[in-house]
Amino acid sequence: MAAEVVLITGGSGFLGQHIVRELQKHDSTVTEIRILDLEPYKNNMRHSENIPITVFIGNIENKDSIKEAFKNVNCVFHCAALISYEFPPDDDALNKTNVQGTKNIIELCVEFNIPHLVFTSSTEITMTPYSRLPIGLFSVVVNQTEVRVKTPDDPLNLLFPGYPASKLKGEQIVLAADNTYLRNGGKLRTVALRPTLMYGEEDFRMMPFIMKVANNFEGSIFRLAGLGGKHQLTYAGNVAWAHICAKNILQQDPTRIAGLPVFINDDSPVRDIIKFSLNLINNPISKKKHYRLSWWYLPIFISYIITSFIEFIFKLIYPSVIRKRLPVAPKSVVTFLGSILLYSRLRASIHLNYSPIYTYKESEMKSVQFYTSERLKNYIKPTKTQQYLVFH
Repeated sequence: MAAEVVLITGGSGFLGQHIVRELQKHDSTVTEIRILDLEPYKNNMRHSENIPITVFIGNIENKDSIKEAFKNVNCVFHCAALISYEFPPDDDALNKTNVQGTKNIIELCVEFNIPHLVFTSSTEITMTPYSRLPIGLFSVVVNQTEVRVKTPDDPLNLLFPGYPASKLKGEQIVLAADNTYLRNGGKLRTVALRPTLMYGEEDFRMMPFIMKVANNFEGSIFRLAGLGGKHQLTYAGNVAWAHICAKNILQQDPTRIAGLPVFINDDSPVRDIIKFSLNLINNPISKKKHYRLSWWYLPIFISYIITSFIEFIFKLIYPSVIRKRLPVAPKSVVTFLGSILLYSRLRASIHLNYSPIYTYKESEMKSVQFYTSERLKNYIKPTKTQQYLVFH
């Protein structure tokens, strides 16, 4: 392959930093890595840097302000997104970044003749209530492929409001743009990767949130969805590697994958997400078991009724009485915790030539070091104002 310049939107974030690391380690064809983000890039994972990095500060909502980053680029990894599960969702903000921002990226690819676009989607856009129940208690996906697991026609049918709906719209825009003519007469080839929930270094959202809430209750993590579901989590380093595989296939033989969504997972054990988290956030080195499951649990049906009532009351008083949104939709958390979510990576294996490059032992070791590091201390301090989050 010829030497190439790649651009990572959101390159200073969780997944973006992993993509930078894997490009530095595994892709000798790349001659320059460009990062477009609201925040300056820092090599927080302290990997070696053999490929020069150029950082652009800008907002994908403003197309004219970020054009410089796209000049002479060969491939765009579009990871930038507003990740928010607030309740009620701020749909305007989500659409500005995740929908209109994605349209801007495509228009800039066309304008600057960039032939390849790899979009970071999510398996959350497939999570709908189990159809055999009268209410949406949980979602069930058991080893299904992209063809069998359909996305809903109405985004309101998704288990989580807000963010997944905006990502679904973004994915649809990206896949519809495949085969769009560029200004030079070439074609834009696109692919959408749907990783499962990710963990690993630079995750300042999922695990730290669980730890912070538990710290308000002396390390106890409440079980509010019965005995829990089954969840498939993926190490961010393997998701990053899948992005590189997608780039390479778009270059070599785009007919294999262009215009399609692809599920991405790895060999991490399938467990209830709370038990999976406990394995990582309890420090196995010092033998300290600070976090623990509560001895009791609520049946998921009871939790669903309680959290539905909480959402109903909150809608009545927001924003007239309470102006701050909840950090996550209570009912959606219960349904997610009780769901069974297992996706097949057959398409990724066959058409992307993807297989995980990090074993679970390696992923676990790297993640434990991060989740038990000093860097997280300020993020997980207990605060009395967080105690209303018991339902999480």
